[in-house]
Amino acid sequence: MTRNIPETISSLMSPKPDIPRGTVIHPRDGDCSNREVGTTTGTLTRCQLEGCGSWRVWTTWKSGGMTKPCLKGMRANEDGSYTIV
Repeated sequence: MTRNIPETISSLMSPKPDIPRGTVIHPRDGDCSNREVGTTTGTLTRCQLEGCGSWRVWTTWKSGGMTKPCLKGMRANEDGSYTIV
């Protein structure tokens, strides 16, 4: 069986996750009790790092900043939030 290039590439990439808008993102580093948390915007884009194939989760912070951490560098928590590792 021969597959075309887009099918082959798609099979190597992770499927788009369901991370709803407003999901809490905890910053990296231990104690988060006194640190700001971010929330997702609902936008996910492919990570552009060579060989990654994961997703960037657009995140806004109370300070007004925006980051796009890669899902491969995040840990899912039991409460549905994520922590940047």
